Amino acid sequence: EPGFHQVDLRGDLFGLLAAHPVTPLVTIHHFEAVNPIFPSMNRLESFIRLSFPAKVDSAGLMQQSICYDPARNWTVSVSWGYAVQIIRGWIPAHEMERPARTFYNWRRN
Repeated sequence: EPGFHQVDLRGDLFGLLAAHPVTPLVTIHHFEAVNPIFPSMNRLESFIRLSFPAKVDSAGLMQQSICYDPARNWTVSVSWGYAVQIIRGWIPAHEMERPARTFYNWRRN
């Protein structure tokens, strides 16, 4: 379905943000219900840190790029402005694009 969709989550958003699809990140809701998104920072410091790459390239923020280093047998995932992951071995792109389940649904079951 075309258009914007809102997903409310809580906890650690790393898995979702590091594997963000090729669509613009519009907003992060309920910031008080998520863990700080950068290590050794509180929520406010994390938000301020995220604002720097957002000012440089807001459309590309969190966009995931995947590449391979055959000499080292690595899979490399870069989420612009957020994270770089280096994984030993060759992981297919469709698996790297699947978010790690580090977060919780908004509603508790």
